[in-house]
Amino acid sequence: MFAIVTGEALYVLIKNEVTDRLIQHQPYLLPDSIRIEIQNGDAILALHPQAVTANIDWVGGKHQLLGRSVFPIRLLDSTGMQLGRYGAVTVVSAKAPLLETMRLLVQGAVVVSSDLHVRISDAQAQPSAALRSLSDVVGREVVRTLPVATILAESMVREIPDVRRGSLLTGVLVRGELRFELKGEALSDAKIGQKIKIRLQVGARRVVEGQVVDAKTVHLD
Repeated sequence: MFAIVTGEALYVLIKNEVTDRLIQHQPYLLPDSIRIEIQNGDAILALHPQAVTANIDWVGGKHQLLGRSVFPIRLLDSTGMQLGRYGAVTVVSAKAPLLETMRLLVQGAVVVSSDLHVRISDAQAQPSAALRSLSDVVGREVVRTLPVATILAESMVREIPDVRRGSLLTGVLVRGELRFELKGEALSDAKIGQKIKIRLQVGARRVVEGQVVDAKTVHLD
């Protein structure tokens, strides 16, 4: 992306490119909240009055976008020859939503929308693992008790398991035309399709493993 080099054009150049990258890598940011301040733009342009175009040189790895950053700017003349490469000191801020609890949620509680509040705040100050959409949380259960005003993170909620630890299951073992059914106790929570270990209720009560078929059945390995 190129722009005529004036103070305003340099600002538009950086704003457009940084905004595009922010939305690409952090799509939860609110585009209208993005604010950009170029602290040394006029000083850079004063070095080469004959410059007619400029671009941001993104080559060289990752660039921090939010907060105070230095973006490499190349100034070019009318023939496309590079006149210089400088660091544009830029301060970028943006806001993003996050979810916080409105009441005490005890361990195992299933989250409903009325349990949560969507708060808009400075994105740079937010935890990187924060959950931001109601659809990410509603219908899931909390894995530990959460006080009021807790900012929700992925590690705090989970899908409701199809099998609960301690529940009685039927372990099915098939050998050729023979089918055996053995009762056992689930040793962990699990979803359908996941592997689970159960402790058999017969004999030496040994532990076996299988795949959960439904809320009551496990196909044993």
